Amino acid sequence: MTSTTNYWDNIERYKDKKLIMLEIGVGYNTPMIIKYPFMRMANDNIDALYVPINIEDQPIPFEIHKNTVSFNNDIQKVMNDLLS
Repeated sequence: MTSTTNYWDNIERYKDKKLIMLEIGVGYNTPMIIKYPFMRMANDNIDALYVPINIEDQPIPFEIHKNTVSFNNDIQKVMNDLLS
């Protein structure tokens, strides 16, 4: 079984569960692999929280604003702030 298969199996397995999808430093180079499935899950599941952390401003579709907490800063600073 490949890591890609595991990824999509996990997306399917957890789609209706309470979960936090932490997206760390993902730009627009791989949107189909990480961003869009996470955004779709945040849109389809009221108990899913989409949390992107990236230095660059991350546009968030209006439909998932209620399920999104976005951090636009250095990843290390955000993590240090969250842990302190």
